[in-house]
Amino acid sequence: MPDSVKHIEELGIIEVHSSIILSTEDISSSINLINHISKETGITKVLVNTLQVESMPNINSILNLTKVFPRNVKIAVICSEEQPIYKDILCIETAALYQGISFRLFTSQTDAFQWLNR
Repeated sequence: MPDSVKHIEELGIIEVHSSIILSTEDISSSINLINHISKETGITKVLVNTLQVESMPNINSILNLTKVFPRNVKIAVICSEEQPIYKDILCIETAALYQGISFRLFTSQTDAFQWLNR
């Protein structure tokens, strides 16, 4: 099931709610939508809620996708430390930072919003 990607004008963010099981195609589609919405609206803050995700593609598949992550936006990902995907997202964060992508992992929405609004 694909992610839900929408522009929340009053917050000035693009919000992504990830589904329980993510595929490489879902993530790729979300990246394309983020790029499109960002270009159309000028919004550069992205909040990704992965709190419901139980399964996602292997780390190598996602690392290949970081090549097409938008470079002009800040991406804050919310994930619980108890989720099986937490360590994978930490790896993605590290890889993204090395590629010049503004990507951070948070365990709380409050912390994610604070970072996005800096």
